[in-house]
Amino acid sequence: MTPRAFLYVASALCVLGFALPEQQVFAQSKGTGGMALDGRPHPGSPITGWTGNISPSDPYSAGPNMGAWITKAGLIHSRSEVAVGEVGGKMYVLGGYADGDVAQTLNEEYDPASDTWRERAHLPRGANHIAAVGLNGKLYAIGGFSQQNFNAIADVSAYDPTANSWTSIAPLPQPLGSMAAVAVDGVIHAIGGATGTTNDNRHTIAVHYIYDPKTNTWTESTPLPFPREHFSLIALHDKLYAIGGRMENFSQNAQTVFMLDLKDKNARWVALPLMPVARSGTQAAVLQDKIFVFGGERFGGVFNNTEMFDPATERWSELTPMPVGRHGTGAVAIGDLIYVPAGGPLNGGAAQTNANQAFSYP
Repeated sequence: MTPRAFLYVASALCVLGFALPEQQVFAQSKGTGGMALDGRPHPGSPITGWTGNISPSDPYSAGPNMGAWITKAGLIHSRSEVAVGEVGGKMYVLGGYADGDVAQTLNEEYDPASDTWRERAHLPRGANHIAAVGLNGKLYAIGGFSQQNFNAIADVSAYDPTANSWTSIAPLPQPLGSMAAVAVDGVIHAIGGATGTTNDNRHTIAVHYIYDPKTNTWTESTPLPFPREHFSLIALHDKLYAIGGRMENFSQNAQTVFMLDLKDKNARWVALPLMPVARSGTQAAVLQDKIFVFGGERFGGVFNNTEMFDPATERWSELTPMPVGRHGTGAVAIGDLIYVPAGGPLNGGAAQTNANQAFSYP
């Protein structure tokens, strides 16, 4: 490796808040924009970055009862601004930025039992900032952008893993990207996001739509108190939690948390204790009836924070940080682990990773 290449990688690691381990071996290859972070064979497109175990130790933990990170097999393609969902105990990573294309159709399936990836039927239309959610054995891909973080689309498609095929279904009432979606009691809640066809008319909104697969229809529900995009949405015990995010851009990140009780037909979103750090582009999942929020971005950097919210006590706790901070991905809980695949280690769309790490708690 040339001195200049080494300095570039070392600078990137410092930006990420990652201390350079002694005698770390860096590997350079042709291409730009991607980073191999798992130390395993990477059969996808050429990459630039480093290989080897990205954790100081594996599993990596900051201390007792802080949780631990475990390195898993990396994706086939380095990617960011993807959608992540779970169906039948397998994780799917859809679309996003990869290989110089900001509207990928990629669909990669991860099997935790064998720690392996394979490519499956591609999306009908490439996009980034899609919302994905599993329901009744199918994976739903909702909205997204056809350009880099703008030009929203209304497309909605359902993927059947058994048939390995996609079916186009009723589109969103309006084009939206960077929204969030969860499934509760047989329906899908798709909330927030940004609309518009250009950077000039792109704007964040607070809508709340519900999709019923039985009737293939969308209806409106209680909107968020404020416009929100690039946020995390969690469903737990018939309640929705909207966490963090931003309005318009990451210079307007939010620290707020709102809850909606779905059992109360007249309910409105209620403010809960602020999360410790304002950020957007986070990923979140539920484990042991607690909400875990990972990573995110801000103007000028990426977060490696791992934070836990306990709805029973309404308290936040800081846990073992991510070995490498990332944004623009998702998180799914399978078994006793939360998986966080891919994502951007630099804010915006400057870089993508093939990282796949699992978090265990405690």
